[in-house]
Amino acid sequence: MRYSTLDLLRLKQSADLYGRICRHTTLRKSGRLYSGKCPFPDHDDRNASFVFDPVSNSFRCYSTACGRSGSIIDWMMEFEGFSSFADAVEALGGAQIARDQRWQDKQHKLMQDNKVLAAAHAASTQEKARQAAYKIFSAGTELSGSVAETYLREARGLGDISLPGAVLRFAADLPYWAETAKGRFEIIHHGPALLAAFQNKQGRFAAVHQTWLNADGSGKIKLSLEDGLRLPAKKIRGPYMGASLRLGPRIPVMGVGEGIETCLSCAPFGLSCWCAGSLGNLVGSGKPDGICEPHPVRTGHLLPSRQPDMASARAFLPFEARSMIVLADSDTKDLEALKAQLERAVRRLRFEGRSAQILWPPLGMDMNDWILANGRDAA
Repeated sequence: MRYSTLDLLRLKQSADLYGRICRHTTLRKSGRLYSGKCPFPDHDDRNASFVFDPVSNSFRCYSTACGRSGSIIDWMMEFEGFSSFADAVEALGGAQIARDQRWQDKQHKLMQDNKVLAAAHAASTQEKARQAAYKIFSAGTELSGSVAETYLREARGLGDISLPGAVLRFAADLPYWAETAKGRFEIIHHGPALLAAFQNKQGRFAAVHQTWLNADGSGKIKLSLEDGLRLPAKKIRGPYMGASLRLGPRIPVMGVGEGIETCLSCAPFGLSCWCAGSLGNLVGSGKPDGICEPHPVRTGHLLPSRQPDMASARAFLPFEARSMIVLADSDTKDLEALKAQLERAVRRLRFEGRSAQILWPPLGMDMNDWILANGRDAA
């Protein structure tokens, strides 16, 4: 039977070496150690050369006539006559270790099998969600002349910019599903919607971003349940984390933002932007053991970590973009937390070898609000 280093260490540390030695010699405490005459029969020790260390649970004879040392297993082989290492280990409880090891191996295999099954299930679930999202997007029509085009050009002030038809489409009558009771989902609305296609790192369709609109394109629709709970006008369907909405070409200086309108608002100024769809996908996760500073306003609360977890999913950005502008949305309830999260995004971009900075609109506005209010002067 092969024993792990950790199992052997535990066995050596837990066994009663002190008791075995004291059957053959008298040990007296001397500082943190115990000393006495060497018990080995071929050593006529007159100077108390033998020492037992309770911390390491080991022995040593400092006499040049003997010089023996080691753990309890060495003691058993040298003094008690065990013929092999394996015999000594088994006498100390190695058989139980073997049984424990077999149980641990079985549990480890079970855990690994469960991980494989969980990963396969997650991949299958994500693929089903991706296919359902693609079905919605592929059923959409061109933006030209649609309510969605009216919304972008007139309600959002985007004028005559070129809208990327490959990733933006229109749905004339998209159903809106909502949880009306615990575990019960129903369609509570049908109406026009702007559709946007998110693509993963490989350029494959990943998810659809859906924005439900007023019938005349004057703005996003306002929906609520019977109990008054407000519902979001925007939803993303499909595995979009790590994917991005590619609203412009790959160029050396690019922008990345949370919302579609925010990113499109920079097009008139020559800034190609890709959209993350959410703050979480824009900034990525914080380092699990990263430092979280005290919140300067909310007593007893901590800010999100500024240290990025480089292994976490974040909106894919092209290698060609060596300088990134992170577009902030200042219409938030917790500006200090947002600052910490965007700082994390900037640090991650710099770790990737890019230059990065944050572009802040005035407090209470996103980039589109700012440009709507100030036109080209906002540049």
